[in-house]
Amino acid sequence: MTENTINNCKEWLDSLILDDIPKHKGWQRSLMDITGIKHHENMWSDIYKFFFKINEEHGLKDLFIRSLEQVLHIDNEFLVEFTVRREYVVDGNERIDLFLYDKFKKNAIIIENKVYHSLNNNLDNYYESIKKQGFSEILVLVLGLKNYRNTSLKSGGKYYSITHLDLLETVLANLPKYSPCANPYYLFLLQEFYKNIKNHTNMIDKEVAAFFIKEENRQKIFKIHDIYRHVKDYLMLVMECKDKSPIKDHINRLNLIPKSEKTDRGEEYVKYIFKKNNQMMLTVFFKNSILRPNVGELPHIHIVLEIQSDIKKKVEASLEKYIALLDAFKSEGVFRNEKKGKEWWHFSSMFIPVDDLSKLPEIISETIDENCPLLRLGYAILYEIQND
Repeated sequence: MTENTINNCKEWLDSLILDDIPKHKGWQRSLMDITGIKHHENMWSDIYKFFFKINEEHGLKDLFIRSLEQVLHIDNEFLVEFTVRREYVVDGNERIDLFLYDKFKKNAIIIENKVYHSLNNNLDNYYESIKKQGFSEILVLVLGLKNYRNTSLKSGGKYYSITHLDLLETVLANLPKYSPCANPYYLFLLQEFYKNIKNHTNMIDKEVAAFFIKEENRQKIFKIHDIYRHVKDYLMLVMECKDKSPIKDHINRLNLIPKSEKTDRGEEYVKYIFKKNNQMMLTVFFKNSILRPNVGELPHIHIVLEIQSDIKKKVEASLEKYIALLDAFKSEGVFRNEKKGKEWWHFSSMFIPVDDLSKLPEIISETIDENCPLLRLGYAILYEIQND
């Protein structure tokens, strides 16, 4: 990358106000996402059936049907004393996802639920089958992540297409007058359902897309991304101690074994495992803390003395002694860390500033050496355990 390209990117970045760059809201984890039912059409239909039922234990009464009528711009109370059916069988053994009908008013709503599947259902057959049953007003609705406006009914019946987000945002707008009588547990589930729908609807934020599609922005973003990728690759090369890493031999001389890892969220880090005992290691978090430090933080490396399994149990059994041992290193920048799991404990930590990324190998070599406080603390703990 030429110096001129870098200068052009710098000028563009300097001209941008941070608030002018749209913030990508990202995917929000929901209960449906965690349980793996985030885009199952049948599951979504079951949830709708539950909330459309007026007398269900959610306590939201007619919130969903009135909100649906509002989105469709049809008469209020189109359905009053109505029944909700799932997989309602019609002529040809075809099934309607959701069938809402009021026998007294002779009104009905046929709902075809779509998440990612294409719309190839015989909606005319649905309409004609229900018409034969004596209903006078029949609406056919496709409820999807997008609108299906180009579809029509040959029969001339009333066809509508709205999105899941259209309906759920109207539901939430109407929620305040229903919430006093609602069951809090089902309010939580409703919010999780809405979050899941929003995740699948807004796969990319409109503002982000608009910002990117401008050619002058797009070309500069590509170039800046190249810089970012180059820096990221450099970080991984150095820290993972692969063949070309300038610190590979240094880490090996310290009798540490490098091992690359990822957190559950995908953050890459390395463990430098003690050859003397593989239940003790220096766990080094560097990628996000250098590339994306929190607001107000400088780029840095977070080094943790991690103890596992039997060592963890022995330290916990004589905790006061080992905390006193840790306290002796506080003046050297070591602090106690309470983050732990069943089989591991980030017993102590250090933060190392990285003010010059080009000198990363030197920073690591000077920080993680024979005099490194965390390394010495680790060996002191091993010594105490062996002599107990």
